[in-house]
Amino acid sequence: MEAREGEPEPKFSIHDLTTEKVISESGRPILKGINGEIPKLIVVGIIGPSGSGKSTLLRALNRHWEPPPHTVFFFFFW
Repeated sequence: MEAREGEPEPKFSIHDLTTEKVISESGRPILKGINGEIPKLIVVGIIGPSGSGKSTLLRALNRHWEPPPHTVFFFFFW
């Protein structure tokens, strides 16, 4: 994946991330259809209410929870 002209290159790219096996007390997926990019050299804060999926998203990014195939991409830059 290449950065668009004038935009920073992504470090993480997330495409339609849904947690089918990680569900809330109501029986719904904790994360559903999450999309976005985190640019390299940028610090990102994730905020939200308890049980909204913040920790699950971080676990997917650092592979403590293995996300579905082709949903989370890590780009290694030197």
